[in-house]
Amino acid sequence: MRHSMVRLFVFLGAAVAVAAAGLPARAASIGDYFGVYVGASEVIADGQVVGHRDLDLEITAEAEDGFSVRLISVATVDGRRDVPGVERWYRALKFRPDGDGWAIDMRRSLFTERQRVDVEEGDEVLRAHIQGDSLIVSSDFIDSSGARIQQLFDFRLTETGLETRYVREVDGVAGRETRGRLIRIE
Repeated sequence: MRHSMVRLFVFLGAAVAVAAAGLPARAASIGDYFGVYVGASEVIADGQVVGHRDLDLEITAEAEDGFSVRLISVATVDGRRDVPGVERWYRALKFRPDGDGWAIDMRRSLFTERQRVDVEEGDEVLRAHIQGDSLIVSSDFIDSSGARIQQLFDFRLTETGLETRYVREVDGVAGRETRGRLIRIE
């Protein structure tokens, strides 16, 4: 009797393990992404590496279950940051909960007349959600030339930090892509 009970528990344990293996990856909480990261990425065009960037990224908690992303990207010249031609970009985004993810309205200010976001009027709409082990941030807007710009930022958790992927499409055609690795330093 005791031997058959042990066999039953082993069988049940194996059945649970097999069933769990077929399930999609459990979504991480936003807190798993909080930290300070540094690293680099490659700029890819037509399948070829055409540039390199140094990255500093900080993801922090905000009030009411929101979060902030601060990103500094430096386009190096021949791997150097201290020569003419280097470019630097800074972006700070503050997300608030929205349904099963987070959202940001880039035109929010005290002086805004329109109450609703309108992509056709040039308002940039950013949304974020967790998918598996990735924090996905997407952006959608119409630029001054009338082209529809869609951007996707994918921050995938790794044991040491994040793998990053950025894709920019103009009127549905992929234009620029970057891929990188960041380590968590805080």
